[in-house]
Amino acid sequence: MERICSAMSCDAEEYAQEKLRPFRLWIERWSIFQAVLDNNTQLVGKRVGDFGSGTGYYSRMLIDLGAASILAIDSEPGMIQKAKEDSASYNPLITYDNACLQDTKGEGECSLVLGSYIMNFPKTPEETLLYCQSLVSHLETGGVFIGFLNNPYERSGGEQYKPYGFWKEYTADRDGDYDGCPVDVHIDGLSNPIRNYNILPETYEWAFREAGMDMEWREVEVHPSQKKSPYWNLLFDGIAPVNMVSATRI
Repeated sequence: MERICSAMSCDAEEYAQEKLRPFRLWIERWSIFQAVLDNNTQLVGKRVGDFGSGTGYYSRMLIDLGAASILAIDSEPGMIQKAKEDSASYNPLITYDNACLQDTKGEGECSLVLGSYIMNFPKTPEETLLYCQSLVSHLETGGVFIGFLNNPYERSGGEQYKPYGFWKEYTADRDGDYDGCPVDVHIDGLSNPIRNYNILPETYEWAFREAGMDMEWREVEVHPSQKKSPYWNLLFDGIAPVNMVSATRI
């Protein structure tokens, strides 16, 4: 039986366009960029991972920041094909692996691994641990994983984020909350919602610790040019819908 290993089921062309929305540029990309800089991780001349690499948006960014080569892992063939097309001038520096992250085993070759929403795919605590163990195998000692994900402290859905082009539909609102509770993220421009799973914060913390990583939560930021814009007030009114994790291999 074919293993279903990803919650990503959207069209690659649609997803590539969605990455250009203001939320992606001014919140997601900027927060990831800052996290990479703040961790003082050596990128120049190093091999770096982009897991859940999608259409290659962050693979290209990491090369532009000085990474010598990229290991790009994604479970969707359509995403990898689109990444190869959009990254034509970068492709000599990128190794693509069409695989489920938890089925991969590295050789400690990466100084940094970036995972954009990859940690929203595990459905159980056990699977969360498998993801973390795979991450550790790809990182050198002292290497850092930076993850951008749905905020696990936000446990209910709603349409309050529609002004930013998305809204969340939580099964927990109907059936009660639990580890691995499904979350359907509806995004403007995508024909179908993206199915994610809401793992409890303490489960993430346990899984990273068991895998041999020292982790901490990190809040997202808005680009300095946007800080005075009232457009973003709703996003930061209470619990933000996204946050980040930074984890270092011990």
